[in-house]
Amino acid sequence: GTALPYSASSKNSLITTDCVSCVEQEDPNRKAEAEANGEYYYEELKISDACTEMYEAAGKCETNLAATSKYTEAITDACSYIAGIKISRSNGVLDKSMAKGSKVATAFIVIFGVAFVGLAGFVYTLHKKIMDAKKAPLLD
Repeated sequence: GTALPYSASSKNSLITTDCVSCVEQEDPNRKAEAEANGEYYYEELKISDACTEMYEAAGKCETNLAATSKYTEAITDACSYIAGIKISRSNGVLDKSMAKGSKVATAFIVIFGVAFVGLAGFVYTLHKKIMDAKKAPLLD
């Protein structure tokens, strides 16, 4: 067989590492029209709408960024999320040395485990009693 496209052995990937420019592309027709009319054409660089929307939607942790004016504040909405990412390595495996155990989560796991084993035992004893009752009828 041949290697599948985009597999590890084919060295191709669906995800590229190329950067995409956020500078909005200027209209080549407007530049050509201006030059044809003998006019000087200059267009300011503009940020594309896609990049602007992506930046606005992105999580920000500006704890060490001083406010630039009295009307702006540092945005710290995503600081806890970013701190959670820090415990994972570049290969995606969690680094357990930085992670902390939760006592509440541990308690719930233990309670759930004990309840599960207890209910399983109760169901087994009920099942055993029903089977014993079927073997020895009451009207003999």
